[in-house]
Amino acid sequence: MTPLSVAFTASTVNNPGFGTTTSPARIETALNTSAVPVTIGTVSISPSQFGIAADGCSGVTLTPNGMPNDSCTVSINFTASAVGTYSGALTIPSSSPTSPNVVTLSGTGVAGLINQSVNVTFANTIVGSTSATKTVTMTNPNPTPDEETISSISLPDTCGIQVVSDGCTGTVLGPTGSTGPTPPPASCAITVNFAPTAAGACSETLTVNSNGRNTPSMITLSGNGTLASPTGSPSPLAFGKVGVGTTGGPLTETFTNPNIVGLPFMSSAVTPSQYAITSDTCSGNTIAAGGMCTIGVTFSPTATGALTGSLTVTTGAATPTTKVSLTGTGN
Repeated sequence: MTPLSVAFTASTVNNPGFGTTTSPARIETALNTSAVPVTIGTVSISPSQFGIAADGCSGVTLTPNGMPNDSCTVSINFTASAVGTYSGALTIPSSSPTSPNVVTLSGTGVAGLINQSVNVTFANTIVGSTSATKTVTMTNPNPTPDEETISSISLPDTCGIQVVSDGCTGTVLGPTGSTGPTPPPASCAITVNFAPTAAGACSETLTVNSNGRNTPSMITLSGNGTLASPTGSPSPLAFGKVGVGTTGGPLTETFTNPNIVGLPFMSSAVTPSQYAITSDTCSGNTIAAGGMCTIGVTFSPTATGALTGSLTVTTGAATPTTKVSLTGTGN
């Protein structure tokens, strides 16, 4: 007999054939190696997960070795009825003194594909705060009896994306149309959130392991950590009445970083030209969490009447520009 054993590749539960291909069978050849004719009895196979697709041997008399018709073939296949490993035997009895010839069979039943949620994107989230939760869902779309089991999940959490609750690990997902007093759920949920530890993009991969044919399932979780804008005090920065041709101030505007990490200040500017910056400890510096910096401003009116302006600082916050009103009256 050739071969003496047949190992089928993984068969999806209730999917005829073997593996994920459409190939229906493996071929087993019985060869008469003796010098006399040999008559084959009734070929059998067990258990039921292994089948005979075509039998060219039962009842056939094989001619002596080396002559035409000294061999015959049996086509066999494997269809898993449940997830797990299987072993079986193909038995070919004959008039040979060595009868019966037995071929060992093995195969593995695997679950079908498992469906997963689309990738998750969190809204921009300020460092030190926590986003609303998002849900990742795993679903069994397969027919009975194809149960699927979630064995574990993992998430690195290197930049603040984390698992809030795991409703999947250890869960058996029932096939479509499950019945009974307490049928297994068809889906399970994992909730996640985003608590960024630094400003900038964050991307993590949630890995879900199961006995599904497409395990592991990989879901990308991403978000962007942002910084809150600084607060300016006082607001407005009020000069009151200043004589035309003279200069009022300087007055000091203090900016405070409300974040739990440093906030970079890039630049500052005032408008219109009657207002001017005379000192600046903010621009070009990263102000520590809860820290403060100051900008000194003067007012030099060129005409009588009220004149409104603005002091603008540009920072690394989610809203990059922060404005403080300037007021003064030329007298």
